[in-house]
Amino acid sequence: MKLTPKELADAWVAVVCAAAAFMPFIVGRVRSPRVRRLLLAQGALFLLALGGAASRSMFVRLTHKMVQAYHFDIQYEKMLGIASACLLVSGSYLLVRRAAGATRLLDRIWRGKWASVPPLLCSLGVLGFAISPVRAESVKLPSPTHVRSDYFHYRELGDSYLEDFGQLAGELSRRSSDRFRVLATLDLEVMSWWVTFRHGAVLAPDPFSTTLPDAEIEKRLASFGAILGLDAPGFVRFVTQDNDPQKNNALGHNNVVNAFFLSHNKYGGLARWYLTIPPAELERLDRVFQEHARVDRYRVDGLVLFSRGCLAELQPDPRHFSRVFENSTFRLYVANDLVTP
Repeated sequence: MKLTPKELADAWVAVVCAAAAFMPFIVGRVRSPRVRRLLLAQGALFLLALGGAASRSMFVRLTHKMVQAYHFDIQYEKMLGIASACLLVSGSYLLVRRAAGATRLLDRIWRGKWASVPPLLCSLGVLGFAISPVRAESVKLPSPTHVRSDYFHYRELGDSYLEDFGQLAGELSRRSSDRFRVLATLDLEVMSWWVTFRHGAVLAPDPFSTTLPDAEIEKRLASFGAILGLDAPGFVRFVTQDNDPQKNNALGHNNVVNAFFLSHNKYGGLARWYLTIPPAELERLDRVFQEHARVDRYRVDGLVLFSRGCLAELQPDPRHFSRVFENSTFRLYVANDLVTP
């Protein structure tokens, strides 16, 4: 993937700034060790910003995927902002230091007991600049009874989500074993908890963090559709929500299916979090389901589905799975050969 015009412009800005920092070394005009260190650090920061400008292209070349492209722009802007802030501080220091009558006073401060204060203040300023977006988000306090009530995508699951999640986690922990290891679920929180804290596996993984290729994820989604008893048209409607932007946005982050499509730039979901899937892709998904939709294609020991919300109508074939647990948010199904009291 080639650099976009914006990325090329960003890269040139970083290259020029880095070259300006390293130029005194090239012409041999820097004798002060202190200035040399400042310029080296400054040049290194701008080189990091250069890497940020090219990071999207490098990511696509290495992984053959595209994930939330706007985050790459954000990282470049952060790195360039930090480098520019450091340039402003260090440049101001050098200019003031060269001013008449200031050299002796600054040297006295620098070499005395307050020598660590200027770099400490500079570091704190850069750190504050870097974490300010995080702090801005942290002031949005969620409901104490809801894991992510600040996101409207989770609100449809109700205020008891956190309590219900704890009950489900207790039931899954009780059943966790070598025989009960592979879980199929649409909930990203359940999936992350199961893999991270119970060292389990999932049928349909989070597309933003898995190393599986897209073709394999689609086959797994087709198998998931077969487990839920869907036919080919029903599967296509399920994974695309009838290609309705409002439905897709309402589903949002709380299910693996939407996260899979939103991880693709070609579906138009990156900047707006809306899906627009072309007819040719819908036909291809139909063929994928017909070719790979088999209940026994992958090992699945249990399923976690929603008890309410727009996905509450889904349920597996009772010939293969039995419901063993339910609360107001979740339903747990276990493969019939693993059902225990």
